[in-house]
Parts: sequence; C-alpha cells; structure tokens
Amino acid sequence: MPIHGFPKYKMQKDGDPATSCFTRCPTRQRILLLLTLVAVVSVYNLSQFFTMVQQKQPAYTYHETNPPPIRTDLRIDSELRGTSVEEQLHILLNESTYDVTVHIPLLEWENKVDPYPKALMQTNWTNELPVKESFVFSNLQRICLSDRDVILRSITSNQIQMENSISHAMVYKNYSNLLSVLKECPAIDIYIPEKTRGNGYCEDAVAYIRGLNTRLLPRWVLHDTFYDPAVGKNLTYFEICPSTGLMFFNHYWDNFTKLATWPKKKPIYLMPNTEMYELTAEHLWQSDVVLTKTVDAYQRTTKWFQQNGNPRNTVVFYTRHTTTNVLALDSKSIDKDFDNVRLLHTPGASWQKNTVEIALCWKRNPSLPLLEIFGPPELLEWEDFADSAWRLSNHSNYKLYTKDLSSREFSKLLARTTFFLCPSRMEGYGHYINQARAAGGVILTTNAPPMNELITSTSGVLVPFGKRRSSVHQLLGGNHNSSNGLKNAPGIEAIVKPSHIREAVYHLLSNTSVAERKMMAQEAKRQYAFDTNFFLYKMEILQAFASQKVANAELSNDY
Repeated sequence: MPIHGFPKYKMQKDGDPATSCFTRCPTRQRILLLLTLVAVVSVYNLSQFFTMVQQKQPAYTYHETNPPPIRTDLRIDSELRGTSVEEQLHILLNESTYDVTVHIPLLEWENKVDPYPKALMQTNWTNELPVKESFVFSNLQRICLSDRDVILRSITSNQIQMENSISHAMVYKNYSNLLSVLKECPAIDIYIPEKTRGNGYCEDAVAYIRGLNTRLLPRWVLHDTFYDPAVGKNLTYFEICPSTGLMFFNHYWDNFTKLATWPKKKPIYLMPNTEMYELTAEHLWQSDVVLTKTVDAYQRTTKWFQQNGNPRNTVVFYTRHTTTNVLALDSKSIDKDFDNVRLLHTPGASWQKNTVEIALCWKRNPSLPLLEIFGPPELLEWEDFADSAWRLSNHSNYKLYTKDLSSREFSKLLARTTFFLCPSRMEGYGHYINQARAAGGVILTTNAPPMNELITSTSGVLVPFGKRRSSVHQLLGGNHNSSNGLKNAPGIEAIVKPSHIREAVYHLLSNTSVAERKMMAQEAKRQYAFDTNFFLYKMEILQAFASQKVANAELSNDY
C-alpha cells in the first residue's frame, strides 16, 4: 500500500527498490521524508528514555527494609508481669509500628506512637541495669577517648564481675597473641578513625560493645598485615575475617570499601546521624544494614529507600540507643535540690546546642536564674560565640567555664546538677540529654525530634521553636540539592530563639512545683532505663541476624 504523498516502488527480485526515492522524488518530498524519519526516531528515543527513568525509581514497599520479626521468647523481669506488658513491649520493638504508609509523605504523617506507654513505665527497668556493669562500660568509654590506638572488645557478664574485666577488654598492637585475637572474627566489627574518637562516637561504640559480641578496631588493624605461621605469609584483616560485617559511623569509611582487598560480600553496617551533611545516597545504597537510633531517623531512612529504591535489599533496624551512666564512676551520692533552680549547659564541641542563643537569652533577661556553661577551650574560638565580650565574661547569673573535664570531673558535675538546659537545634541522638536523664535531672529541651523522643511532657520541660528547616546538603532533610535527596519531609533543624528559651525557663519557675520537678526527674530516669533495655534487646536480635548472615556466607563460601 503506498504511503500518502509518496509513489509506490517497484521491487526487484532481490528485494531492493528498483529506483531510489531520492533520485526520483522532487526535492520537497525528499525533505519531507527526512523530517518524518527524524520525528519518528525522536519520539521513539524519548519514549525509551522516560521508560528507563521510571524503571530506575521503582516504588519499593516498606517490608523491603524491615528486619526479621520479633522473637516470642522475650524475657521480662518486672513488677508488672502479664501478657499485656509483653504484648505492648513487642509492639514497640517491632519496626512496622513506626512505618509511614507508602503513599503518604512525611510532611503529612500524623500517626505518632507513644514511646513510653504508662503500663510499661510502671515497670522498674532500672533493676535490669547492674551497677557494676555501668561502672565497667563508663570506664571503657573513658579509655576509648584517651587510648585511641587500642582495640576494645566485648566482655561477658562473668568477666564483668572479675577485677581485671577492663584490661581483658583491651588489646594493644604489641600484644603477643594479637593474631589469635584477630582470628576471633565476630559477626560484626566496628571501625572508628582515631581522629573521630570523641565523646559522642565513643558513647556509640561502647553501646554496641555492651550489646553485641563485637570489637572496636582502630585504623592500624584494617591497614597493617599480620604474619600467620600456619600459612607462612602476611595476612590482612580482610583475609582473616572476610565474612565479618564491618560497622561504620556516618561517612567515616576512609575508602576501605574501595580497596582491592575488600571482600566483595563483606557486609556493611551503617550507623547514620541523619543530620550529617556528608551522608550520601551511596552510603545508604552500599550498606547491608542501617541502624537508626530514633523514630525520626528510622522514618526518614525507610521513606528515602521507598522513594529511591533498595537494590541491595538493605535492612533498616530501629534500635533506640543508650549512653553510659557516668555517675557510676563516682560512688558518692548527692541529693539534688529541686527547689533552687540553677541551670547547667554543656555543649561540648557541637555548634548544634544553641549555646549562642542561650547566652543571648541571659543577656537580655538578667532576672533569669543562675546559668553555668561548661565547654571546651575551643568554645572561645567559635566566631559567632566569641564575637561578644558579654558572652566571654562572668555575670551574677551567668558563668562560663572553658576547660576539658575529665570523666570523673564530669561525673561529679552531673551528680550535683538538678536542672539541665539542652535546647538543641538538631541531634543525631542526644547523648548529653541522655546523660542528664541517667543523672535523674530535670531537663529542658526542644519540642522537636529527636529531642522530644528522649524528653516528653511528663519527663521534662519542652522548649518551643519557630519553624523547621534543612540545608540543601542534608540528604535526609527534605531539601537536598540532588534528585536522590529525601522529598516531602519536614526540616531537620528546629529554629530556637532566645525568647523560646526564656518562655521554657519561666514555665519551669512559675508553673512547676518541687514535687512535680521530682516526678519529672524520676520519669526521665525510668525512660533512660527503659531505652537502655530496649536497645540491649534489639542488639540480641541484631546479633542473631548478623550471625546468620555470616553462617550463610561461609556455607556458600561467598565472600
């Protein structure tokens, strides 16, 4: 059948046109033919392009990131025994409780979960936290800070009771049986570069050492080689433990996964702080397991995988978290004064604690009660803090102390403090808030996640804020400057102004009684103990999951 506008061609026996259109057709028709062919090819290529784009971003459902179901052999030693308590705890432990419906963006999600149901808070979770254990792990956190070249490894409950329990957890580079220690190869190892062994990351590491059978490895373990007389050659850590998972904190991977010696199937465990600017899509996509410490982090992470795909079948755990109780380092117990309000603020080296806004609040409101700020000497170098002579000097109700406190000095400071001012703009977790909870204090913190996951209206005073925003550099902030950033999510940073801080302090002074303050402090301590137990139980689940992953890899020799 002839095409409209073109002559019918005679065909030779071999199938070729008898004559070419381009020799017989007028110039106008030849141009029209070329334009038609170009249009057809362009439409085809565009349809293929959009098909490929759509295929790159499939809508994964949340079960794609969910860990295995909660085991039924939950052991509870509590004052309130019964199926209702166990069932409620199972609900909180189950990740699906916190899932956001697939087609609903985080901006519209309003189904909040009570993190501390009354029935569970009537249980004395503090009984589950032995004092000796708290003492040992507080010391390990101190060693993590001071001795950055040492391997720290988990110790058993029986070893904790021994006098040399702390030394048993430490392994140095010159240890005579170093190779045998390295060959222990647990299901998960932890890596932190020496330069990042600060208070926060050492708290994180010791939490996992407490909950898992694991080791904190310094850089030299992953970098050096170790002579093995059994095979007559030097071996790398990756050859010694090829199937052991390696846990990284945030973006501190130091390119180890790019080494030629990295085993192709070595599992990667990632503990992200969702507010970090350096966190990239590749960090999430390359991880086999992501450990989230807060509900906010869990929902941002799972929603991100739902929006961007999960080609590695990455599993996302919601674990909550814990912090060492540094009060265990000091045997002296000090009664807290809930009557006379004086506040403590300890920003550490973090600019996220709103220290400048706090100082400005006190400058504008001289009638506020005594505020003590304890920070490192670097605080004086912060440009936005040091630009005011008032902030750098002491006043009748404002005292600034800049020195590095030892663990014992910090323990004594927490022990004598009753009121803690922690109005952070954002947190990866909030260890300084958690330390205040463990100390049994009254805490003032921002009424935004994750701060208000640690402190509720019954366990402290919530500081109001203006709006929430995120940087274009925060992958999970909802405002990222790439197509792979989390979309339609509330901002990570809560904008707290001096007026918001003043409002919260005046509420504490005017609207709470001594009895109510005591109840807040007790509730905060109970919630700290509950979260610690929650975390330790989730570590049991993670340990079983990781061990099975190693067993499967070794069975198939797939590493």
